[in-house]
Amino acid sequence: MIEAPDPGQIRSKRKAITALFPYMVRLEQDGQPQPLEVFLRLARASGQWGFMWHRVRPLVITLLQEESSAPIKRAILLALPHMPWANFANGQHLVQLWAAAASVFPYPDEIGQIVVDTLLHIASQDSLRPHIPVGMWS
Repeated sequence: MIEAPDPGQIRSKRKAITALFPYMVRLEQDGQPQPLEVFLRLARASGQWGFMWHRVRPLVITLLQEESSAPIKRAILLALPHMPWANFANGQHLVQLWAAAASVFPYPDEIGQIVVDTLLHIASQDSLRPHIPVGMWS
């Protein structure tokens, strides 16, 4: 696990680290999940909510809209609990894309806890809560 005695060291490099996100997603698709896991740990260790996610939001939306492979959807789903859902202008559309992608994976899969975490983040936003498909709660 990555431990940062000074989260500021990571925060000062957040733009460079965030620029690697598309590459991490590609490695995940190629069957190498470790780099994406390291990226997400860096995001958590930074202690900064959002961690420059507004820069990758267009990529996230594009990948969820396309007929992306299961590994790409898994990579995006792993990242979504770390995104600041309050900052999405068209959040209801992203909620629908998230629900469709999440339904691809069975709940007992490791992605289940991630889906629950994301669901709670979405539900905490009054403007997004009505757009959560009822079936996601089960």
